[in-house]
Amino acid sequence: MSKRVYQRVKTLPPDFWSPALRQAFDLWVIDMKQGMRPYTLRSAQNFEHRFIRYTRLGWEGQSNSLTLAEAFQQSHVYRVLSQYPVESYSNRHNMLYSLISFAKFLIAMGLLEEDTLTRLRKLRPKRVTPPRKTVLREEAQINALRKTIKTKRYEADYSRILDQTLLETFIHTGLRIAELCHLNLNDVNLSEGTIHVILGKGRKSRKVGILSVLATYLANYLTVRSGRVATERQAFFLNRRGTRLKTADVTRRLLKLSKLANIPITAHGLRRTFATYYANQGKPLHLIQLALGHSDIRTTQEYLMSDEAQVIQAMQGW
Repeated sequence: MSKRVYQRVKTLPPDFWSPALRQAFDLWVIDMKQGMRPYTLRSAQNFEHRFIRYTRLGWEGQSNSLTLAEAFQQSHVYRVLSQYPVESYSNRHNMLYSLISFAKFLIAMGLLEEDTLTRLRKLRPKRVTPPRKTVLREEAQINALRKTIKTKRYEADYSRILDQTLLETFIHTGLRIAELCHLNLNDVNLSEGTIHVILGKGRKSRKVGILSVLATYLANYLTVRSGRVATERQAFFLNRRGTRLKTADVTRRLLKLSKLANIPITAHGLRRTFATYYANQGKPLHLIQLALGHSDIRTTQEYLMSDEAQVIQAMQGW
């Protein structure tokens, strides 16, 4: 594999890798991007980067070359993950998940023992601090964000309509930020009232419905989009340069909106808002689960759990 591919990850494979490890890594990278069940480009790049970082944390500066078997020894994995403080649950979890993904590929190729996966899964980190959850639990907060978009000064009408459409799409579909950015024009069918999410998280595809209120925003956005020069014509959401909207673009837009409205919110917080909003309206939990693309309904239930402030407030009124 060319050096140029690795530069997109901003990290090159270390020189201390053995030839067998480097060759297996190259095959894994190809499989993630072009295999039978490809990852999204962003996920593949994240996995590449995390595995390379894992080996650098464990073997940088050592004279011996790192072999394929050594990289997956349980004691070595434990030693590297332990370098992160216990509060760094995400760092530990994401690094281990990349190892598990690589191990699955190697086992399928007959390059690693099958029980390696079992040993790795025993090292799953435990969360010792509650995750930060942003969610809009009141209609007034959602309306405040809508009002901020209407009153905010934009350089062009397209930017205002884009922000409106992004907000309503998150709230009424529960899409992940990457799923939203990867939408193509053919994936959104206003006449049928469906959005087709292709190869979302876990490489799973699904369809979600379009509410009438959301259909209005989507149709209005398509009208202004048609008047723009698009260099990526298939992309549904375009940035001001006419290329596909990236996750960083959406994050930046939501951050500005959050600061102007003085309401803490993120893309994932809006996804939680979708789950909470429709659960409070009495919509069946299993349908919300399918809309969110969750394999386990317990994950959906966690989205609906109250935070500590709500628990304290409720208990004070008992």
